Amino acid sequence: MDKSKANIKIGSKKLYLSIPVENERVYHLVGQELDRLYYVYKARYPLLKETELYATIAYVCALQKAGINIKEPPSAISYCKLRWRTFLAVLKQFPQK
Repeated sequence: MDKSKANIKIGSKKLYLSIPVENERVYHLVGQELDRLYYVYKARYPLLKETELYATIAYVCALQKAGINIKEPPSAISYCKLRWRTFLAVLKQFPQK
């Protein structure tokens, strides 16, 4: 079985994996979906600590696997828009004069 090296980015973390070549595309697609979820929940809950954010993502993935629909599916929002929402959510934390 041939192996490939994959760099998977989820939020601010990177995973460096050795994966089977025939599954490389699936690993990347799952990583992209988790990264998308990261930005959805980072924008929605900007004060969450990183560990809480990753726990939330794991919980949402488990709900989806159980067949429970989430209100706003991340696939309905563009990646660029998610990153912009995250940026704006952080800015909204600062007191306004």
